[in-house]
Amino acid sequence: MNSTAIAPVRRSVGVDCPVEQAFEVFTAGIYSWWPTETHSIGHAAVRDVVFEGQVGGQVYEVVEDGSKHVWAEVLVWEPPHRLVLGWDVAGRGTQTEVEVRFTPYEDGNGTHVELEHRAWERWEDGADARNGYDTGWEFVLGRFAESAGLAA
Repeated sequence: MNSTAIAPVRRSVGVDCPVEQAFEVFTAGIYSWWPTETHSIGHAAVRDVVFEGQVGGQVYEVVEDGSKHVWAEVLVWEPPHRLVLGWDVAGRGTQTEVEVRFTPYEDGNGTHVELEHRAWERWEDGADARNGYDTGWEFVLGRFAESAGLAA
């Protein structure tokens, strides 16, 4: 475990749909937009991504042989405005945290989605991992925005 503070990854995107729809696409609809071909354990063998919408639920992929690979644990579940995940795709046994907030635009036309991935200090290679996730989250949120509807 690294004791030096490492800056969180912060990414945001606007989508042209109501908060409730953005939250639903991000969670229950995750398989429709998550880039499993590049950002998963099973890559081409992934057949589903499941997001269990409750505190203590899991986010995991299911591969061709039926086995599952857990990515995260749901720590906070406040639909349709906020969720926090204990993130451990690599199976290190120690979680970082991913918080996602969904806020309607003042004019009511669309949703601002903010993601913060923090607590990199918990991983021995936290600084290196953070650098990879910095560009990774940009790509992943781009895929989400395409699926949910890009805001004008």
